Amino acid sequence: MSRVFLILHALGALTVFAICLVAASESVSYYGAEPFAFTYSRSAAALLCGSFAATHLYLLASRRLTFSAALFFYPLCLLLGLATELIARSGAKGWAPSSTTDAVWANIIGYSVLAALVAICALSCYRSFARGRHANA
Repeated sequence: MSRVFLILHALGALTVFAICLVAASESVSYYGAEPFAFTYSRSAAALLCGSFAATHLYLLASRRLTFSAALFFYPLCLLLGLATELIARSGAKGWAPSSTTDAVWANIIGYSVLAALVAICALSCYRSFARGRHANA
């Protein structure tokens, strides 16, 4: 990979990580002063996206980042953040469509989608770690 791409990717991952740190600190500072759904959704999105960005920063530092993992970072991080925000906020509000059965199925489907996104993110990082070249090689 070219140095320019690596530098731009490092800046992008650092930006995502910094935004997640700000969101986490906002969650801590506003805890109790805002509805629980906002705090929960902000904290969950910051935790998942921040850990994904931190993993990419580690892969960059250890020179194990592959081009495909770097390209998948941006759409996966966007999907992970949006899905986490939507699912966590609707789940914390206790939103129910028409019956409790529909609400339970909506939560099961929502958290299954979220678990699948987390698994895809983890798999892309693992494949990059396993296939990437080591700094000493």
